[in-house]
Amino acid sequence: LRLGQPGPSTPPRPPPAGGGGDPWFSPTARPGAGRPASPPLKRAEAGMQLRHDLHVLDAVCALLRPHPLAPDGHPISAWRVPAMSSRFIDLVKPDALLALQLTSGSTVLCLEVDEGTEHAPVIRDKLERYADALRDRPDWHLVFVVGWPERAAWMARLLGGMEDERGMLQGQAWTVTIEALAADGLDAGIRPLGWREPGRPLASLCVDPQDRRSSAPV
Repeated sequence: LRLGQPGPSTPPRPPPAGGGGDPWFSPTARPGAGRPASPPLKRAEAGMQLRHDLHVLDAVCALLRPHPLAPDGHPISAWRVPAMSSRFIDLVKPDALLALQLTSGSTVLCLEVDEGTEHAPVIRDKLERYADALRDRPDWHLVFVVGWPERAAWMARLLGGMEDERGMLQGQAWTVTIEALAADGLDAGIRPLGWREPGRPLASLCVDPQDRRSSAPV
């Protein structure tokens, strides 16, 4: 199944009433527009959520820049927000689910933008759920976007210390700083999360032979 192509049992979503864009990407979308109702947020919570959403947007926009190895110039062929991700992956809700296509191949990124506020038990639970979700998807990758290198090192120690899960997510979990991502986009250096391996460019993950190009790339 290509990311961006509904499965055979998925009915097409009707266009929004009264025209307009896709309600899934509208900040003012209502439950009747095809998305579930959410409880209202308190002012402080709303501010934190808005800041996080803007950081996610910054990360996605950094990857949206044209790349010389992208067959159509733009490497992202599909982008799904958390409310839409359950159509493609269970157990987790990435901040952004991205299908990338380069001439070298393709991949799917589960992007997690880390604000540095989640403690060890929360991160452990997230890593365990990603390990289960990606076990049968070797061409998919989890990428934590972190604010500073020390946070990435702490995550690596955390995963390495999970004795029951040694080798968990090996080859599939990475970290990158938002500074590197903003400066270099797909050429930003990523580091492995929880195992020893030299750093590499994010673009090097695009090696799956599956064609994930879209007729309407992002």
